Amino acid sequence: MSLRQIRYRRDAGGWAMVLPDVYRLPGVPDTFDGFLMAVQLWMGNDGCFVGTTAAYLYGLDGIKKPAKVQVARRTGVRHPSLRVIRTTRADAIRTRWINRLRTCQVERALLDVAAEVPPKVAGRALDDALRRRLTTLARIDRFLDTEGGRGRRGSKVLRALLVGRDHRDAEVRSVFEAKMLRILRRIKGMTFDANYLVVVGDQRYFLDFYVPAATLGIECHSFRWHIGKHNRDTRRDRRIRSKGIEILYFTWDDVVLDERGVEREIVDAIGRRLGQLFRPGGALG
Repeated sequence: MSLRQIRYRRDAGGWAMVLPDVYRLPGVPDTFDGFLMAVQLWMGNDGCFVGTTAAYLYGLDGIKKPAKVQVARRTGVRHPSLRVIRTTRADAIRTRWINRLRTCQVERALLDVAAEVPPKVAGRALDDALRRRLTTLARIDRFLDTEGGRGRRGSKVLRALLVGRDHRDAEVRSVFEAKMLRILRRIKGMTFDANYLVVVGDQRYFLDFYVPAATLGIECHSFRWHIGKHNRDTRRDRRIRSKGIEILYFTWDDVVLDERGVEREIVDAIGRRLGQLFRPGGALG
């Protein structure tokens, strides 16, 4: 159609312009999915979806439908529901197609997510991507060392999340427990036993940390537990609880990214187990 024909239909109220050179025809509903397709038509192969929009298109756990659609493109346009991140010729974003929508690689999406959402949500998205084999720890490492680069928003958080999931490194476990011990040492007035033995029948189990006065166990759970040992640890949990011991589970993300939150939860659990308010320092009320 000529520009005159398009202008005539637009001015007559039949066509609604969504983005430059992209129109919605009469009877077509104005939906989020429709807007995504309109953005794709506007971008062509000159841009791609990034940020939480890309993570949403990948269906990553914990990522909600974004309020604004985010894309990376050399040229932008003003639209209340669109955020354009300007790129240059030097930016070479690797992409893939998801339901006819050109989307950045999942590693870039995870980096953007780490910069835009709370660390716990970013951790859920990362776990989901690894579970579904959309990426690997090694691929994310390579991305951060190249395209991700140092100083990029989200890189520090994403690197911290990776460490707790790298089950190839035997030192991760000791680092994990050392960080937990540092939190426990701030809670005065209670004794915490490390690697505490619990015997149930003919079974022997070890708790990472144990609070004898409150019969409370504290466990540090890694990513490996989430993907391979859940059923076995569930049986273990039931048997230990049969001895009257409550168990609190904390992940790497909890301990590294929310120390104060972990400390408060442990203090509250001690008070609940003792049946009275517990104040670190030995005060009970």
